Amino acid sequence: MLGLIGLVIPFLLYLIIPMRKKYRYLGALFVTIFYLLIFLPSLRQDHRLAKYGVQQIGVLTNKNCDIKNKQHVEYRFVVNQKEVSGAGRPGNGNQSCENFQIGDQVFVTYVPGDETINVPERNVEDHIFGWSFGFFALYLCLLWFGNEGEKFRKKGKSSR
Repeated sequence: MLGLIGLVIPFLLYLIIPMRKKYRYLGALFVTIFYLLIFLPSLRQDHRLAKYGVQQIGVLTNKNCDIKNKQHVEYRFVVNQKEVSGAGRPGNGNQSCENFQIGDQVFVTYVPGDETINVPERNVEDHIFGWSFGFFALYLCLLWFGNEGEKFRKKGKSSR
């Protein structure tokens, strides 16, 4: 919950603080870059897994399916005679968390050479294009909100 509040604060500050038009463009760019930097590690990991990932079958070692949006499985798999552990949400290609039993097989995708980067998914999709579009749309939306807010503030001052 605290993380969600931390994500909303820059957006709200941008909307509340009155700025000149040229600073509003920089402010929107700053907020967009802030969000990009927050999501960049996850985007980079998904890109590496989608581009270089290798599929492997692992074994489920633990699961927590109590909370619907925070389902979590732990697993292990073998790469080059070395056992690697991992954890995450059961994703594409795996059965639902509730149907998993300890000892069941789990489809895992990992990056060769850096097996610590792994996810319990059969096929990882790269969403770089979608996220890029989303960040551009966020920038345009912030500009629009900022300009509309400026019009609203000017209208309020002129009516007094």
